[in-house]
Amino acid sequence: MSKPPVALPASTLLNRLLARTRLRQLQVLVRAAELGSIQRAAHEVGLSQAAATKAVGELERLVEVRLLERHARGVRPTAVGHDLLPLLRGMLGALHGCAEALGAHSQRGGELLRIGAITGAVTALLTRALPSFADRHQGVHVELTEATPEVLYAGFADGRLDALLVRRPAIAAVGSRFEPLYDDRALVCCGPDHPLARRREVRLPQLLNEEWLLPPLGSLMREAFERLFEPFGRAPARTRLTTRSLPLVLLSLRDRRVLAMAPASNVDRFVEAGLLHALPVDSLHALPPVGMLLPEMGAKGAALNLLETLLRQRAE
Repeated sequence: MSKPPVALPASTLLNRLLARTRLRQLQVLVRAAELGSIQRAAHEVGLSQAAATKAVGELERLVEVRLLERHARGVRPTAVGHDLLPLLRGMLGALHGCAEALGAHSQRGGELLRIGAITGAVTALLTRALPSFADRHQGVHVELTEATPEVLYAGFADGRLDALLVRRPAIAAVGSRFEPLYDDRALVCCGPDHPLARRREVRLPQLLNEEWLLPPLGSLMREAFERLFEPFGRAPARTRLTTRSLPLVLLSLRDRRVLAMAPASNVDRFVEAGLLHALPVDSLHALPPVGMLLPEMGAKGAALNLLETLLRQRAE
């Protein structure tokens, strides 16, 4: 009877990975798992299929565990490989960040400014402010990440983002401060051809009879939606689609008889352009203000100071 494999200590695996792993091996592994094919992964990273197969095999022998399962139509990650994928993506993403920083500093006087922002801050403020900032400060390279607050806070906490444009947090993280830029409010929106768009007054009971496109559970606008209808003891009908994607919300409201609740900062521009209609609904709650989450005083660079000043001017 064969003996079961001996589990390797994490310290041993770490030393092996540091000494013998090549970044190309990790890249091939991630892309093969994502594409379901070593051949396609090899083509994407510029290797032959044989070289890509060898790279994955060397990595598997190094850690003494199978990371990809081969089958008739390609490959899929094993349970271990599946668990490793988010970590490996993070490592490769950090390497991209290093390249961006080096590229910015290789320019004369170059500085990399990594900004994270929620969708409302992008549409309401950054689309107007960042192009002019780039024109005025050509030695600064701005890298903008648009994501959910949870993703942005994680990036700020581990240093991948220099500053955030988010709503006021309940508690600011240690080593950070929040500077408000503008107030925001909730809107009930529909397409311009929706029957309610012709009403001068819309009461809450009327909205109970409409179908709604909702954001995910736990999101700010989902909580606002639930508070709005809580006094009635029931909620309106909802679509079978749940999303916080702004393009998808815009298209759904345009093409279907549905309603959606959205921050004014997300949709004001589309209302002004006639692509959406904001219903005249009372009892809508104010939202936490949007502002900049910054490192504590003295912990930021000149470029971040310049951007904060410009955003304050544009938000007034």
